[in-house]
Amino acid sequence: MTKTIQELVSEMLAAVRAEAAKISDFEEGAIRLLFVPLCGVAAEFVGGFDEGCELDLGFSIRPGGRRTRQAGWRNGPMRSEVACYGYAALKIEACAWAMRNGYGRLSRNMTMIGVAPGRENDPGCAGNQVEYWVKHGEGERKEPFMRVYVSVSGATGDEDERCALAADAVLEQWCTDETEYSLSLKEF
Repeated sequence: MTKTIQELVSEMLAAVRAEAAKISDFEEGAIRLLFVPLCGVAAEFVGGFDEGCELDLGFSIRPGGRRTRQAGWRNGPMRSEVACYGYAALKIEACAWAMRNGYGRLSRNMTMIGVAPGRENDPGCAGNQVEYWVKHGEGERKEPFMRVYVSVSGATGDEDERCALAADAVLEQWCTDETEYSLSLKEF
C-alpha cells in the first residue's frame, strides 16, 4: 500500500475537521470512522489478522474537545445534551442498511421501511465500498476490498453530512494513488 492506515485516517480526519471549522458554533461533537475489511489484504491493511476484524475509531470534532454536545446548543433552550459519539454509530448503522439494500451510500438514504425504534436515518454519515482489481485467469475482475464509513454528529444533520462528505476526496485520492492493488470506489 502506498499509504498506511494511520496516514489515511489522519488525512480523512483533517478533511472533516477543516469542513467543520467553516460551521459556526460547531465546537463539540464526534467523528467516527469505521473500516470494514472484505478480504485478507484489507484486514492486514487495517492492522487485523483476518477478514472478520473491523477498525472503529472515534474523535472529537475539535482536537481535545468533547464528543458530547451540551444542552442549549445554538441558544435552543429545548435542545438536550447529545451523546454525539453514540449517535454517530446509529448513523453508520443507517448508512450500512441503505448501502446493503441498494438505496444509496448516505445515512439519509435509509427509507422509512428500515426505520424502527432505536434506529436513525438522520443525515451525517457517508459510506463507500472500495474495490480492487484481481487477476482472474487471462483477465482481471473487481473484488470487494473494504467498506469505509465516515459519520459526524454535533451540528445539524445537513452540516454533519457536509463534514462527512469532505472525507470522500481523501478516499478518492487514495484509490487513485494506490497502484499495487488498483483500488476504485464502487458507484451506488
